[in-house]
Amino acid sequence: PPELSAFAGQEFAVELLADNVESLSESVVMIAYDPKVLEFKRATEGEFLTRDGGKGSVTIASAAPSAGQMTIHFQREGAPVAGSGVLGMLFFQGKAPGSSVVEIQNPTVAGAGAKPIPVTAKRGQIKVR
Repeated sequence: PPELSAFAGQEFAVELLADNVESLSESVVMIAYDPKVLEFKRATEGEFLTRDGGKGSVTIASAAPSAGQMTIHFQREGAPVAGSGVLGMLFFQGKAPGSSVVEIQNPTVAGAGAKPIPVTAKRGQIKVR
């Protein structure tokens, strides 16, 4: 979402949305956030990866929580998926009052045959009270 509010100590989810994708087998995204305001807890696959009986997986490829950076690998087993939906859910906990951008950096998306797909990433603003 463009903007979200939470309380310090509260866990909340941020949806990663895939929009109008022709074919997706896997995606790797680097997530950047302010570690003074937010604490990353976990990532889960969204309904987009499991659509039509597919199976999805999520792996934390690298983590630097003190720097506010996570690299996450989303993968769909079997046939690639197309359309729009929730690729994954990122769970954070409000750490301290303030504001943090949650930004997707250097996203890669691969379709059938590992063909690279161009993507546009957006960012959201989280306000912790």
